[in-house]
This record gives sequence, structure tokens and C-alpha cells, in this order.
Amino acid sequence: MPKMTMVQAINLGLDQEMARDESVLVMGEDVGRDGGVFRVTEGLIDKYGERRVLDTPLAEGAILGTAVGMALAGLRPVAEMQFSGFSYLMVAALENHASRFRTRTLGRWTCPLVVRMPYGAGVRALEHHSESREHMYSCFPGTKVVLPSTPRNARALIVAAIRDPDPVVFMEPKRSYRAFREDVPEDEEVMEIGKAQVVAEGRRRDRGVLRRDDAPDAGGGGEAVGQGHRRRGDRSAYGEPDGFRYHYHVREEDGPVRGRAGGAEKL
Repeated sequence: MPKMTMVQAINLGLDQEMARDESVLVMGEDVGRDGGVFRVTEGLIDKYGERRVLDTPLAEGAILGTAVGMALAGLRPVAEMQFSGFSYLMVAALENHASRFRTRTLGRWTCPLVVRMPYGAGVRALEHHSESREHMYSCFPGTKVVLPSTPRNARALIVAAIRDPDPVVFMEPKRSYRAFREDVPEDEEVMEIGKAQVVAEGRRRDRGVLRRDDAPDAGGGGEAVGQGHRRRGDRSAYGEPDGFRYHYHVREEDGPVRGRAGGAEKL
């Protein structure tokens, strides 16, 4: 089982899905010849050609508007926003159209597309390159928001996002792109979107998403639960309440007013 960075793992997931399904294509600014600004799509144009790896103009609204049309025509586009801070220009196409097609057509049509975007701070980037707006996108009914945390679940979640029948915003923490390596199986692996992942068993009933140095084996008593998506948490991962009301703490990069981590949330 090779050790991969998150960049390599997402690239593997894209590669395998493009090989498996000819309707999958990648599009965005510099995703082709340059392999993307972080090289997530590196090498894909050489394997699949310019008809399935599309370098687009610098026009985020046009990128997603085109992706919506492609999805309705039977394709499965994976559209990249070069940075999350540039993504606001595509909000109208996502919120007004892609997110609504299932309900607008009473389930007769769906809009299977993925919007990938690097997000978050920590790489000394300039203005418009460090935003964390996952909460905003999670407010769009009909759209799923996925936030991977490790190379292995990033690979499994990008596969799940591509196969999902509805639009998925796939937000990639760029500080984690090359921060560490993890064993990633070369065989197909798919995670269920919306299902939490217990990443460290705990002894107490305080459960939350913890830093590595807070994990139980480092002296912490809580249980680390990675939700991997941005909706109300998967309650099944937190156990039975035994007559008590639990609080859990969510660590995220979104601001204290907008983000769920601004305070404890009751289960």
C-alpha cells in the first residue's frame, strides 16, 4: 500500500474514476497542461486528452454554468475553482440551478457535478486565497459539502462525490495537501458521504474532532470523530446518551459567527 500525500491521493481518485467512467471529465483554470496550481490534476491530460481535461478561461461563473449544462446532458464534470476565494462568481449557477434541479423537476432530473476548491489558511497566501466558506455552501439545499482530512479519506470521498447524483462542493484543505503521507490502497475505495469516521477511540464521553496531539494515545481522553462533510453531524458516531445530553466541539476554519465551531452544539 503506497504512502501518498493528499494531492497524490486526490489525483489517484480522479484518475481511477476517469478510467472507469468515460462520462467523467475535469475542467478549470490551468488543470490541463499545468496540472492545476497545486498539481492535483497533473498527468491527466496526457492520459485522457484535451476533450476530457479542459483548460478554461478565467471565468468561474462560466466554468460552473458550463458544468451544469454538461451534467444535464449526461456527463459528470469535476470543475475546479483555483482558490475558494474566487468561487463566489459561480454561486448563482450552483445555488439557483445545480442545487435545485432535483426539486425543480420533482426528481426527474439530477445534476451530478463536483466543484473542487482549495480552501483555508496556513500557506502564507494572499487575499482571496485563504478563505474558509464551507458554512455558506452548506446552506444551499440540494448541495453536499465535503471536507477531507487525510489522504486516504480524500481519495475515497472524491470518488463518492463524483458518483453522487447531486452537486457536491469538495473543499480541499491546502495546508494538508503535502503536510503528511498516509497509506492509500491502490484498489477502489469509496466512503459514504454523510457518514462519520471514528479516527481515534476515546475513554470518555467527550467526543470531538481533535488535533493529533489531543488524541487519546497522546494523553487526551476524548474520541476523535471526523465528520468529513458539512451538514448536521452523523449522530450515530457519538454513541448512546445514557440519559445525558452531550456536547461536542467542532474545529473548523470558518469564522466564529458563521461556523458551527463558534460554540458547543447540543445533540
